[in-house]
Amino acid sequence: MNEESEFGKGLTICLIKFAEHLNDSLSRQIRDVAFWHDELKENDEKLRQYDRRVQENVKVFKKVYLETRKNYEEAISDLIKLWASGASDHLYEIEVPKCFKNTLVEDAIKALQKKAINMRSMNALLSLKDIDKLWDLTYKIALEIDKELGLKPQIGKW
Repeated sequence: MNEESEFGKGLTICLIKFAEHLNDSLSRQIRDVAFWHDELKENDEKLRQYDRRVQENVKVFKKVYLETRKNYEEAISDLIKLWASGASDHLYEIEVPKCFKNTLVEDAIKALQKKAINMRSMNALLSLKDIDKLWDLTYKIALEIDKELGLKPQIGKW
């Protein structure tokens, strides 16, 4: 009797479940906070020009993470590790079908799985760039699957 998977098993279902986390509320908070830090240079006056979600995400970050960490880099890194902990759960049982063995698909899947799972407990500081690398790998996997299936994929403008 097969035991039911808690976070998904297979290839495309695991990719979809992982990709959902790339735009969940926690990843949006990370992006909003990075915007506040990198683009607005932590200027709260400028922040007031942006929508309420962005302001609220920064407010929560400052209270929950920034007040209890040494600096911004440590605080955002801890938030990213929390995000990675949930997102990478869907990659533990990701499977590579025989038709994709020894292809760019398999290489990209293994790279995504390794990077995402390792992000959960890395001693190094993480940044938004680390999430963006996972996003790029997810896109690469989708494109390479289509190519292996004989399609000519296009990401499109929008």
